[in-house]
Amino acid sequence: SRRKMIEAGSSKFLSVASAACRHLAMDLTLQLANGDVLTVLRCEPSHTILHLKRRLAKIASAPARTITLLWEDRVLEDKVSLREAGILVDETLTFVRESSARIGLAPYFAGVYQGIVTERVGPTEMDVATMQVTMDSLSFCETGTEQLHEQGSCTPSVATVKIQGAWHIEFLKMPPAMVEFERAHGHELFSGTASQSGLFCVSGYEVVMAPPHQDERLLQCDTYKWQLSEDGSNLRGGYDGDSRRGSLQGDISLTRLPPAQAHEWWTKLEISEHGVLQDS
Repeated sequence: SRRKMIEAGSSKFLSVASAACRHLAMDLTLQLANGDVLTVLRCEPSHTILHLKRRLAKIASAPARTITLLWEDRVLEDKVSLREAGILVDETLTFVRESSARIGLAPYFAGVYQGIVTERVGPTEMDVATMQVTMDSLSFCETGTEQLHEQGSCTPSVATVKIQGAWHIEFLKMPPAMVEFERAHGHELFSGTASQSGLFCVSGYEVVMAPPHQDERLLQCDTYKWQLSEDGSNLRGGYDGDSRRGSLQGDISLTRLPPAQAHEWWTKLEISEHGVLQDS
């Protein structure tokens, strides 16, 4: 009788211990909409959905904000923890990835585009800055109804749509008198139009520099015209019209980054804007 009591107690202890372990860690299977398994993640109940998305972003080489997770046909919100969502044991979640394209008339404008640009930043020809320019299609949106414009210019005959967007600028090399601003970075915000032919005509309206250079006027807004290649792999163009300073030198050529490099850029930008990413 004593032996049976000990065995029963041991069995109950093992059962409780097993249940406790299940609440400390679980295996989540992430499957695609077609049922194929993407990966299996070991998770804890305290992990948030955003934490899962960041891990999946690295695996899928996709920005976290394009990922949606579904459980039992319910969309899981970023700030909710697995515990709060009611996920405490091994489960299967559905992984859905949105397209990075945000402009209906330019569906191949999708991804992160990057290139090197030189710009005059002082009174002499020697005052030239070398910048890395990066443009993410996710930073664009449509803001107006379609109009008619002519291919090769910004005047009426091919369908266009009003847009807003931005590009990220990082100073790689500055003139000797401005060397303290090397690695300074920020965004130029612009608005304009995009056409069905892949022509972008935009004008900058604000420059926002990141701390600690937020009060420095290192850039002025310009007007630009770019042509998207047929396969969406690059943007080529340059300064268009009268500049406030005539500062832009040469053409602009931006090439779409491979997925792994694009993910590195997204991660670097998120850390620079929000600090070290937390595992929560």
